[in-house]
Amino acid sequence: MEDKKVCNKCAKKKVLNDFHKRACAQDGRTSICKECRNAKEIERREKIKNSPKNVPKEKVCSVCAMKKPNSKFSKSSVSITGISSECLECKAKKQRVYIDKNRDRINERTRKDRKLNPEKYAAWDKRKWERNKENAKDVDESLTKECKKCGSEKELSNFDIRVNGHMHRSDMCIECKEPQSKEDRLRWRQNYMSVPENRERANYLRTERRKKNPEKYNRQARDRRNRNKENPDWLAKEAHRTLLKNFIQKTGQKKPARTYEVLGYSYQELSNHLDSLMPEGLGSYIENRGAKMYHIDHIISVACFEPTASPHVVNALPNLRPMWWKDNLSRSQKIDWDSEEVQNVIENVPEAIFYIKEQYL
Repeated sequence: MEDKKVCNKCAKKKVLNDFHKRACAQDGRTSICKECRNAKEIERREKIKNSPKNVPKEKVCSVCAMKKPNSKFSKSSVSITGISSECLECKAKKQRVYIDKNRDRINERTRKDRKLNPEKYAAWDKRKWERNKENAKDVDESLTKECKKCGSEKELSNFDIRVNGHMHRSDMCIECKEPQSKEDRLRWRQNYMSVPENRERANYLRTERRKKNPEKYNRQARDRRNRNKENPDWLAKEAHRTLLKNFIQKTGQKKPARTYEVLGYSYQELSNHLDSLMPEGLGSYIENRGAKMYHIDHIISVACFEPTASPHVVNALPNLRPMWWKDNLSRSQKIDWDSEEVQNVIENVPEAIFYIKEQYL
């Protein structure tokens, strides 16, 4: 049978677990039960909360015993002075120690609470984001911060804005973050996008986002083109992607894998092939590429192939050549079987003959 005790406040007989622990007491428990003690504390807090506050200009921290201005203390509605007894620095240290010690328990409790109150946390996250977004604009960029990767102290102007980050900036400087981001993206592609189901889901979500925000994605595409319009490497990649994109749009097929895997060659190989066929004195194909300049022409036109034709057959390098835009738009789709170029395509890509439509044979 459990030991019981009478509360000095409510005069009710209760078990010892209903009383707070107190080492100096004879039975190791307080004389007032938890319920009465909590009610008394709430009453005391309400009284202080509603009383006028006389905030001092300076205050001594109860932890570090240093005299600091009131701006270094957090507000407290349950304090007589209106500010907490611990300064912000000491309070932050105390919180960090507690969090490190009880991290698993805190995370578990938070996860459960988020599941039970999703709307509450959604509203809280939104308010926090908006508040931090405004605060991020007011940060003095001449202040310095240590990069977690290289360890060097740099001005905040060398860090990307991160609304919820320390000092509203990212942990790594821009110089360290760019290669790290590329490594992370490559690792994610290899691990996640290698699974067909994941790739289909990612493509579906990307398409849905584009439908909801067409202006945003069009603006990003324009900015990306403007940034890279003088970068020959990026333009070669774009020509490589556009070649497959146009084929897919004409045939109604779907892109099953990455561009170089579908076509069977890289953008460098495409660029080198087209450069070797450019007229002398004009330079590379990329330098002369444009709507009213040089196009990529199919010697055996895409329209001559069946819609089920394999992309790597129709877009095989022997079937591609650079052509002046007027000549490309005005040329006939009929196949000149006696020409050396067509014979070269059939010789190097023998499976192409099986995909050509009957009326062109």
